[in-house]
Amino acid sequence: MYEPYPVPDLAREHKKFRYSSLWTFAKQDLRLLAFLLVIACFIGFGIGYFWICISLAFAVFFMIQLRSLYLVNEWISNRPYDSPPNLDGIWGALLFNVYRAQRQERVVQAEMVGLIDRAQSSLVALAEAVVLTDELHQIEWWNPAAERLLGIQQLDRGRNILTILRQPAFIEYFNNIDKSPDGIKIKSSVYDEHYVQVKLTRFGSESRL
Repeated sequence: MYEPYPVPDLAREHKKFRYSSLWTFAKQDLRLLAFLLVIACFIGFGIGYFWICISLAFAVFFMIQLRSLYLVNEWISNRPYDSPPNLDGIWGALLFNVYRAQRQERVVQAEMVGLIDRAQSSLVALAEAVVLTDELHQIEWWNPAAERLLGIQQLDRGRNILTILRQPAFIEYFNNIDKSPDGIKIKSSVYDEHYVQVKLTRFGSESRL
């Protein structure tokens, strides 16, 4: 499978937590808070300012969480395609899940691009002419056979298809596809005494193939 981006070390390290519950990550934050409170207790009893030291411990823990929140926001806003910051606890779990979702989306995008490329290559190789028009009936894409059989050129990109194939029968068919489900035969504008069989398919709102 095509891998568009290398796997950062952080993603590898977090793979072992893939099926862990949120409690696994929350315990890291709780252990940090417990450590800060224990240190604050010893210092508070030693200097006689117990509750002030406890309050400072909670303040330090809160500042650490704010810093983690800042790093998460900064990464998501400015560097979403870089390796995420290495954080522990709940914020680390959040980063891992966001990064994993991004990687899965990139893999799907790469697969879709590959599928579109293969489909386009197949259309290019067809002997039949293929032309794609947008909602305004302007030519978006065509294969080499369309140049040979319909006379479409590079300068026709963005032109209305009805200004190129101007035969009344084609215009009537283009505007009323359902009346001729098997398509129509029109005179070739490229080769004298030749005809082409045209079959239109509507997709989207007003696009045509």
